Amino acid sequence: NIFLAAIIRCGHLGDAEDVFERMPCRSIFSWGSMVAGYARTNRVEKAKQVFDGMPEHNVVALNALVSAYTQTGDLSSARKIFDGMQSRNLVSWSAMITIYAHHGKLEEAKDLFDRMPEHNPGAWTAVLIGIEDQAVALFDRMPVRNVVSWTAAIAALARAGRPDSARDFFDRMPERDVVAWNGMIASYVRSGRMEEAQILFHEMADRSSSSWNTMIDGFVELGHLDQARFLFETMPQPDVVSCTSMIVGYSRQGNLNRARTIFDSSQDEDPVRWNAMIQGYAHNGHSREALELFGAMVVEGVRPDQATFVGVLAAC
Repeated sequence: NIFLAAIIRCGHLGDAEDVFERMPCRSIFSWGSMVAGYARTNRVEKAKQVFDGMPEHNVVALNALVSAYTQTGDLSSARKIFDGMQSRNLVSWSAMITIYAHHGKLEEAKDLFDRMPEHNPGAWTAVLIGIEDQAVALFDRMPVRNVVSWTAAIAALARAGRPDSARDFFDRMPERDVVAWNGMIASYVRSGRMEEAQILFHEMADRSSSSWNTMIDGFVELGHLDQARFLFETMPQPDVVSCTSMIVGYSRQGNLNRARTIFDSSQDEDPVRWNAMIQGYAHNGHSREALELFGAMVVEGVRPDQATFVGVLAAC
């Protein structure tokens, strides 16, 4: 199942089909992976064919098929699948609502939202996160607002490329927790406005590991390794996320020695750190080192995941 998901993620659906056909026992995860793979590549008929062959349908596969139809603009087929679902979770409802919203069918989105079984803060927030362009209007409709909904509005505006509007919400918040601060910093980072993110970061009274990691990752993505390294070395307790960001950053610049030094400085058994170093070797043409590290990973009992096999495939 892990190998199947890895090659699907790499876009090798032909190879995935061969693996899927040869599998002696297919789990619901295997079937769902194929449906999702076809859905992501807009091969709706193939997604539907695999879906129809499933021994049982779970909500994940149903949601994937809905997504497949909506990516091609076939909202009526998506709605037909949705209406035929015997059980729907919050993801199902919010996915269908956001699909309508993204296609400009706001009345249908509103009607479906009003029909949701529960309008708890979590439901409001889930839909708010999805409907980026309508975030302000939906937020104004909320009967009860808490720090989570305020933060969700900031996140939605940030993803819509509106950091200034997000900052307006941030400044209006009656109270802010560390998640709200991190959300606003992430909004600036996502927009490449690192100077403003840095100012806000230094204004924080209490910083979480996420605060540090967001800043480090932002500098890494822009190629500013000196600033990233300063924060990394200043961070009270570097974790697997910060280590991974630095490994990725140095690997991109071809500085594998420094990347390996950071890798060796952490004893965390999370596969993410191992994956970053394996992929760093692979993408820089060091196939032998990548495969040796994969072997060491297995020996040390760290369980490989999908990303691990992506790195190993790249090294082959």
